[in-house]
Amino acid sequence: MTTWIRPIAIVVALLLALPSAAHHTATVFDRSKPIVVSGVIREFRWSTPHAWIFVEVPRAETGLGATVLDQWAFEGAPISVMVRNGWKSSSLRAGDRVRVLAAPRKDGTHGGEFLSVTLTDSGKVLGLGVI
Repeated sequence: MTTWIRPIAIVVALLLALPSAAHHTATVFDRSKPIVVSGVIREFRWSTPHAWIFVEVPRAETGLGATVLDQWAFEGAPISVMVRNGWKSSSLRAGDRVRVLAAPRKDGTHGGEFLSVTLTDSGKVLGLGVI
């Protein structure tokens, strides 16, 4: 009877681990081609499991003197990793001008995985220790 319990337990354990592995995969990002995006923070979301930075990036001038803004979304490392690298929930604020070094999304949409953020007014660099 115990000979069939062990294989079933192994299969169940592997199946339970799949959602966790899928969540932590970085295959949607292209770390071999980092990009730099400059703009203004619309929102900094300090949340579990990952922080998010939403940036408004100027794309083009309109004929009326207005600037068209693209919305970019950057996913960060787990909060525990960010804290170990000196980040706080108050590290970024809406309205901060930033340069974001990121691994872009492979599908070409506006976003990626942020690797470091430079506050352009002060020159302060916030890294994640993954570069």
